[in-house]
Amino acid sequence: MLTIKIVATVQIDFDGPIDMRMTASSGFATGTTQADSHVTLADARDGYYVLFGTSGRVANVTISFKPSDLHWWVSSDNTPMPFSLDAGGYFFANGSRVAAGPDLLHGTYDFGAGPEAFVAVRQFESDLAALDGATFTLFSATPSGTGPRAVAVQPAWIAGSTLTLCQDTVPRTAATCPTTAQAHYAITQDGVTFIATGADTFRFFVADTGTSRVLLRGDSNGSEGFFAIGLPPAAPSTGSPSFLGTTLGAWTFVQFASASYATAAYQPSTANFGSFSAAVALQEVAGGPTGLRQGTRSDGVAFETASSSALTVQTGAPGEIDLLGTFLP
Repeated sequence: MLTIKIVATVQIDFDGPIDMRMTASSGFATGTTQADSHVTLADARDGYYVLFGTSGRVANVTISFKPSDLHWWVSSDNTPMPFSLDAGGYFFANGSRVAAGPDLLHGTYDFGAGPEAFVAVRQFESDLAALDGATFTLFSATPSGTGPRAVAVQPAWIAGSTLTLCQDTVPRTAATCPTTAQAHYAITQDGVTFIATGADTFRFFVADTGTSRVLLRGDSNGSEGFFAIGLPPAAPSTGSPSFLGTTLGAWTFVQFASASYATAAYQPSTANFGSFSAAVALQEVAGGPTGLRQGTRSDGVAFETASSSALTVQTGAPGEIDLLGTFLP
């Protein structure tokens, strides 16, 4: 009897098809054992995503992280857009940025009217029953007709086939939102698209990003329309999680601590991040959803922020929402 155990590590620095062959022979038996293996390498981040921009834009995008063919193709563009890698992540010639997290893309992209923060997802929930009891801290930006959009942060929750939005004027949790401030919507379903019908009708999606969910809604084609993003309420991490994304209009590396965070803005002149800013103090929003914190940025603007395992969402400039995410090399 011939027993062979092989443990091998092979480092491969190119993409594409690979053919491998293993042979084994014995001086005590005739014949040669041979096994062929054919492998085509692919990047797990490649593929098709649905993009939600903070203007309310919804678009389809495909992306390739193949080293010999880095590109993405968003449905509003006529041709694929190549991108490159530096210390700040992946960048486009027009200054746009993209980073990849668990089953998501995030960054800032110029769709023709200036940079716009976005998140793109691909693992959608399709079982409404599985969402029963789900609660989200919902950041929403609503067109006001004139001036900046109205930004609100309140809980939203799903019970059976009903979506409830808290529309109070002070921070609440799902349990403390007054019944008079609750808007109820009946949910129907079309594949992975959930349709909410109540005082108005809108579509929303729930996607899986790593170990957490995200609720997404967009209602425009690029103008400053309605945008909403919801994260499960969760206590802030006891570690020091890092996120990358757009805040204060700049591509920024953010390092959280238990009661503060610091930022390091990307410097195009050095193609790297600068020094960390002084820490910005954070405190829980009294009466608000678990994990919702507030602070005052270096420009004097007060903001609110919440995080999941994959994303950080925070109120930005008037009428805007900032998006940051974890990132994979």
